[in-house]
Amino acid sequence: MRVVIDTNLYVSALINENSRRRLNLVLESPKFEIVTDALLLKELTLVIFRPKFCRLVSDVQIRNFFELLHERSIFFETTSTVQHSPDPKTTFCLPCARIAPQTFS
Repeated sequence: MRVVIDTNLYVSALINENSRRRLNLVLESPKFEIVTDALLLKELTLVIFRPKFCRLVSDVQIRNFFELLHERSIFFETTSTVQHSPDPKTTFCLPCARIAPQTFS
């Protein structure tokens, strides 16, 4: 099953051990294909490197996290935009979520 994971879940996993265990179950499971795109990674990078998060996680943890994410993710180039979203803060995730199911063969 292909899934798009919201930035908030990634950040929670970086700073909270319980969230990290749950996310690792998804990342390490062959049942799931993690779908991402440049906008989601850009948002994630901007959030993770905010001063309040930098105090909570080390550079090594961040690097290891991104390595795992790159290993386990399918990357798509999204070109469309979504005009209306129930949660405007997550609008950047929606094009990725829309394109992923269309690519099943």
